[in-house]
Amino acid sequence: LAPLMNLRDAVPAAAALTERLFGFSAKRKLPQWRGDGFRLDGTVGPAEGREVAIFADTFNSNFEPETLHAAVDVLVALGYRVGQIHSKEGRRVCCGRTFLAAGLVEEARAEARRFIDAVAPLVARGVPIIGLEPSAMKQ
Repeated sequence: LAPLMNLRDAVPAAAALTERLFGFSAKRKLPQWRGDGFRLDGTVGPAEGREVAIFADTFNSNFEPETLHAAVDVLVALGYRVGQIHSKEGRRVCCGRTFLAAGLVEEARAEARRFIDAVAPLVARGVPIIGLEPSAMKQ
């Protein structure tokens, strides 16, 4: 759906329509959806390196995955073994901030629970959690 979603900024009438329907200002462009979102299966880096876990926030994962790839490259170059935080069912985790901003408190709570469940075993083992988006990390 990324190409379809990106038409909003390419077609002036679409921007005006989304402003009327959803309140997104037609004067401001939206982030461009990508089809190559960030996903790290398993771990990368030296087997003997200190383990760290990267929290791939929703924005960077879906709109600027190259930022997360660069962070992983830096961590690996520094000798760390990097894994991505996933929920028990293998899905990416989210801080829930977007739900909160939309007033969806119960959905935000559910995401917070998924996040806590995913990081609790890492924290118990002393694995540092690395995040790039301050507003997602403070949630």
